[in-house]
Amino acid sequence: MPDLIAQGPLVHQRWRRRLPVGRAVTLGRGSGAWEAPWDDRISRSHAALRWHEGRLEVRVAPAAKNPVFWRGQPSARFDAEAGE
Repeated sequence: MPDLIAQGPLVHQRWRRRLPVGRAVTLGRGSGAWEAPWDDRISRSHAALRWHEGRLEVRVAPAAKNPVFWRGQPSARFDAEAGE
């Protein structure tokens, strides 16, 4: 299972968590295990992440205020392999 790392500008603004296989988690500023409250550029529920069949599926929430960039372009949905 891969890990997801979130990191802010300060040393205490960092976490690393294992992505569960086949189960979506929500990345955002809201309360919960997958929050990054230090990041003022993401919404409370910004994107759903799911590790499935060796790929990370990223789906940006419709209510997210800022885009997620994939390969230099704003993208609402994409799949990434480990290392991309």
